[in-house]
Amino acid sequence: MDGNDGDGDNPERLGPISLTVPDGVQLLNGADVLITGGTVKIFLSDAPGGYHTATAQSEADVVLTTEQYQALKVNPVPQSHENFNVTVSMTEYEVDDEGNQLSGVSGMTTTVNIPVDVKAVTDPVDLKIDGGDHKTPDKAYDLTIHEDEEFKLGGDGGLLSASSDDTADGSETGAVRITNPAGNADIVVSGDKG
Repeated sequence: MDGNDGDGDNPERLGPISLTVPDGVQLLNGADVLITGGTVKIFLSDAPGGYHTATAQSEADVVLTTEQYQALKVNPVPQSHENFNVTVSMTEYEVDDEGNQLSGVSGMTTTVNIPVDVKAVTDPVDLKIDGGDHKTPDKAYDLTIHEDEEFKLGGDGGLLSASSDDTADGSETGAVRITNPAGNADIVVSGDKG
């Protein structure tokens, strides 16, 4: 901003700060979600005199202190490891003594892209036996079958089911490993010994 306060040359002032995040990305002010995808215009309530234009607050979607603005956070799209940018833009205007934009003088907009690097995290798998949790020795699952009988482990009607929150986008794959204690008969899957 121009520091010259002489007659006929008033300092430039800024419009609201615009923050844009991609679809599905949340912009957070503490626990409050300001937007999920899109653009929000912000007015800084404690900015020093001469910072904003006279109309900046009325053009803004939300009023924040400088401390709140500096503490804003983003949440990536749930279950996505895709990197993204937060776009920040502001427009500077020539103004009169009251801070009103001068007619016929275009503003100058500056835009900065802030890259956000999202680190992929593998989600836990919820493995169930016959629809229940048997993850500890006191929750062991016992099954009795007759000699020469078979039982189905997976698929429709099978005993085992596994699910994870992050498989829809294909970024994670999973496998179930079955260990056969020594001395037991062979495990056969689709006619093949395991």
